[in-house]
Amino acid sequence: MAETHLRASQEAILSYTRGRMGIAAVPGSGKTWTLSHLAARLILTTDLKEDQEILVVTFSNSAADNFAARIGNFLKDYGLMPGLGYRVRTLHGLANDILHMRPELSGLSENYTIIDESVSQDIFDEIVSNWYNANPDALDNLVIKSSSEKKRQTNVLNLLKSIAKSFISTAKDLRLEPQTLFDSAAEKGVSDPIIELCLEVYRQYQSRLAYLGSVDFNDLIRLAYQSLEVDPTLVSQLSFKWPFILEDEAQDSSVLQQEILSLLTSQTGNWVRVGDPNQAINESFTTSKPSLLRTFIADSTVTSYDLPESGRSAPAIIALANQLNTWTQTRHPNMYVRDALANPQIEPTKPDDPQKNPPDSPDVVVINDRKFTSDQEVEFIARHAAEWLHENPDKTVAILAFTNNHITRFIKALQIEGVKVVDALLNVPKSTQDTVGTVTHVLNHLLKPTNVKLLGRAFRAFYRSEYKNDETRQ
Repeated sequence: MAETHLRASQEAILSYTRGRMGIAAVPGSGKTWTLSHLAARLILTTDLKEDQEILVVTFSNSAADNFAARIGNFLKDYGLMPGLGYRVRTLHGLANDILHMRPELSGLSENYTIIDESVSQDIFDEIVSNWYNANPDALDNLVIKSSSEKKRQTNVLNLLKSIAKSFISTAKDLRLEPQTLFDSAAEKGVSDPIIELCLEVYRQYQSRLAYLGSVDFNDLIRLAYQSLEVDPTLVSQLSFKWPFILEDEAQDSSVLQQEILSLLTSQTGNWVRVGDPNQAINESFTTSKPSLLRTFIADSTVTSYDLPESGRSAPAIIALANQLNTWTQTRHPNMYVRDALANPQIEPTKPDDPQKNPPDSPDVVVINDRKFTSDQEVEFIARHAAEWLHENPDKTVAILAFTNNHITRFIKALQIEGVKVVDALLNVPKSTQDTVGTVTHVLNHLLKPTNVKLLGRAFRAFYRSEYKNDETRQ
């Protein structure tokens, strides 16, 4: 998008010079472009010292790479050299940078390692499985009996792994150590098999990490905050280094992640947060809280803007999304979830906008308000999908569902209707996943052959089955 085609909302945001600013952006509103452009403008207009940078923080490595490339291109347009005056990091990468500056503050050695999700999951699986095998009857009064004992055990084991992992992530976000929780449970006389499992898994999991000289991603955030909290000098040093912090995907931040950025901006007050307050994809499996962004934007000390215009969807789709938003806030039968969604509503782009909305086809959006049982709903959708495909043999249909189990039911119903189903993306075999992961780790090592961490990951991935053996691991 050329600068001559700035939307009014973008122009207002790009006029920012200092202070705290919160931006509520709808999907497709160009928030990455806007935040990248703002970073480039600040580099151009701010008197940065030689050792100062504009810090951009985002959620994923791919987003960080995208930001770095966009900012570099904007700087080229301004006649400046790309790569200077800014740093783009994920929140976990930022936490790792902080820990490496003063590892002694967190009790870590200088050569600590970070375990990835696959290794972390392997450790979880082993500890929970061992506990369940040692306590097979501990949950009998909590679990409905099943005709298939093997299926019951598998389902219970998977559920326990999920519960324990969520428990530990939350405990770390609340900065609660295993022993603190053990002592609290003993003091209150807590006697519950699920809590006992979670406490024991937490204790063993942390012991295993300590033995490996490693931390996980949750530890990175927890220990980085701890380092900043106990050392005001470190806070001052980093506040000078990063006089402006621009935060992307702010709806995905957890309490501790927000507190880290709050500490880093406490002396300068220059903090820009951008996100979609109605997006909560990560909330169900991480400690992220979209409500934190809404609270920040509503603060009287924060300058707030909306990025409401989007050219991504046809007007009928926009109207449907807005209707759902309004209905949730005003008419949802469960009063306690009416604050789950918030404004702004999505607006189509103006006629002179270079990103025009797709042509409107309101007849393609149909809302069926009949009351179905779950089975009736599956049968109804499968039957109508089959009828539509019969009338449109040159086209395809996509069905979205909440869970893999629900999708499996749709597949069976469609097959009964004689519809050929492609579910390759759903059911990728574990062996294929492992192979792709191994190739990825090996290629990463070959790209950076002197990086010992990447070599270790490649080795573990290549010898995955042997590495699960205790003797091999040691």
